[in-house]
Amino acid sequence: MLAVMREKFGPVFIGTFVAAISFVFVFWGIWGKGAGMGGMSGTDAGAVNGEPIPLSEFNKELNRRLEMYKGLNLNEEQIKQFHIRESVFEDMVDRKLMLQKAESLGMQPGDAEVRESIMQIPAFQTDGKFDRPKYEQLLAANHYTLSGFEEMVRKDVQSGFWRRYLKSFVKVSDEEIQQEFVQTKERRKFKYVYLTAASGQKGVKVDPTQLMEFFKNPDKERQAKTRFELAKDTRFKGKKFEDVKMEIARDIIASESPDLARKANDELAGRVLGMLAPADAADKKLNDVLKGFDTSVKDSGWVMRRNRFLPGVGEAETLFKEAFSDKPSFDPKTGGKAKRFDLPGGILLVLMTGTEHPDMAQLNAEEKNRLFEQLAYRKENDLQEQWSHTLRENAKVARNQQLFAGGSGGGGSPGGDPMGDD
Repeated sequence: MLAVMREKFGPVFIGTFVAAISFVFVFWGIWGKGAGMGGMSGTDAGAVNGEPIPLSEFNKELNRRLEMYKGLNLNEEQIKQFHIRESVFEDMVDRKLMLQKAESLGMQPGDAEVRESIMQIPAFQTDGKFDRPKYEQLLAANHYTLSGFEEMVRKDVQSGFWRRYLKSFVKVSDEEIQQEFVQTKERRKFKYVYLTAASGQKGVKVDPTQLMEFFKNPDKERQAKTRFELAKDTRFKGKKFEDVKMEIARDIIASESPDLARKANDELAGRVLGMLAPADAADKKLNDVLKGFDTSVKDSGWVMRRNRFLPGVGEAETLFKEAFSDKPSFDPKTGGKAKRFDLPGGILLVLMTGTEHPDMAQLNAEEKNRLFEQLAYRKENDLQEQWSHTLRENAKVARNQQLFAGGSGGGGSPGGDPMGDD
């Protein structure tokens, strides 16, 4: 099979494949503690078309995923909230389905191919040559059996075959390359102000008598103290409740007056539209006004048509649609002025500050090759998603429901009859 793949995809593929094997090898834990690939328990995390997903493999993948989030210090509740176990399991199901499909198409690596791949892994070499004793010692030191590790490599070889198989169906035309060039070089830049409900609440006028009445209500006072406790290490750090209680009361009263908050935002939006201008000096004056509303003038940087998202705002499709039209109404170069866009999360006030148009002379051979690889990679991923969707529709997937419900990511046996069909 390896000889066939070399003939079909060339030596570049083989080199890439070997590098990928080395990468996977490191991240599967050969330098860490590692779970034994041989002697696994009979308890499974799930099954795909009757083929089990061993709990030991699931735990290995789960630990790898949690390692990626190490800096976030996730607790057990957050792991459940973000459905991390479920995400790991679904990824393993997709991989298993892909391997099953590859095998049905005859993409099953032979023993000689697996050995050749292992021998080319730098970790097992001495002076550029495969070192059998070193290979066995490293596996033993990390609790891997020879057969278990070789089976892992076999699956990764098979994964590489499958990806190259998909890539053989990917075609990229010159016209697509030109379109991609135009879309990536057609760019816009904005300065903008985003007014949310919180901004509006800051603009609500609260009468001093309302504040005095607020603290006559014991429930309201308890509510204010609760807010203080929640923010005493951040917003109110170093302050006493008595110092900030009026500020907290004002915020609570304002949050209970949505109509007044919307009116305040509308009034502020009108002021912003009149002050938002291309010059940097205008930003300073506007920021002085916005300081009391916990917002400020932002710069989008260069964005492409397909972005459709602004930092701190989210999706702004109506903005992008007009920004890339023939004559945007908020482009000062064509006589435009700042414009208001009403979005689900708030009011977006925008002024265009830059435009870039593609120069087709820059579409040289190097750029064409870069765009070709970019498009091919995107198409390959799209094709993989289509295959995954099709394979999922016809698959029988069972999962250890008790494992996920219980939230135990360790190697313990959940017990009982845990398997349930999805």
